[in-house]
Parts: sequence; structure tokens; C-alpha cells
Amino acid sequence: MLRYFALSAALVLAAILVLLAVPRFESPPPRGPQYHGGRATPSAGAADAGGRRVSEGVTGAAPWALSAVPECFHETASFAGPPAFARAHLPPGGRRLRDVRYTVADCTLRIFVDSAELRRGDDDLRVPAPSRFYVAGGRLVLDQQFGQREEVRIYAAVPGIR
Repeated sequence: MLRYFALSAALVLAAILVLLAVPRFESPPPRGPQYHGGRATPSAGAADAGGRRVSEGVTGAAPWALSAVPECFHETASFAGPPAFARAHLPPGGRRLRDVRYTVADCTLRIFVDSAELRRGDDDLRVPAPSRFYVAGGRLVLDQQFGQREEVRIYAAVPGIR
């Protein structure tokens, strides 16, 4: 039994020595200068050749838009799953919001019938349809549908939203 153990140890040792003896090839150095796009923080003074200000903001559809600006809207809870599960978490006594505009800190939220638009500086984000907004006890509630899945997001009391 001892000789089999010694034989297996010798084979493992030989394999390790062979692997260490094989030369390792490093990747070739990059050719030419390397560039990367973007800035750590957006430049407030960016302008095109004509001197006009160039927007570097974020635009597009963003179901998570309100959660992306905690300085304006602080998400306190989120429930996702089948519609019956998500709707069970809607706060009682909520009033549906439609065609309203709120300014909170440096954010402007425009709520339409089944979608919304959030603007902050150069950022212009859309909460896509179908989305419903409610207010309950000063808290803002967002109810979104994604096919057979629904998500309810509840935001902390927002000044000015009643």
C-alpha cells in the first residue's frame, strides 16, 4: 500500500514540475495609444465647435428612475412578483395620481395617466407605461407591470406630495 502512495505522490510531483517548466506566454503589449471614453463626473462647461452647450445627461426609458435619485425620492420598500402579490402591498387608502407635476429638491417629476418623466439637470428619464402612481399618507407609490410580473415600489414621505 505504501508503494502505491509513493508512486502516486511521485506522479503528482512530476506533473507539477512539468507544468512549472513549460514557458508561460504573456499577452503582447497593446499597439498604439489606448483611450477610454467618458468622465468620472460630467463637465459643466462642455461645448461643441459652435460654442453651444452639449448635453452629457442620461436619457431613455428607466423603470427604476425614481430609485436612481435618492436625494429626491428615497425608496423604502419594493415588492415584485405575480400581480396579486404585488398589489397586496399597495398601501390602503392610496389616491391615484394623474397629470400632475412635482418638484422635489432638484428633480422634476411629471406624472401622466400611465407613465412619468423625471428630469434632473441634463438627465431625462421616462418611467414607461404601464405605470401607475399613488399617494398614501404622503408616501409616493409606483405600481408597474412587466407582462405577468408586477412591481410595487414605495418611497418615503415626499414634501409637497399630498
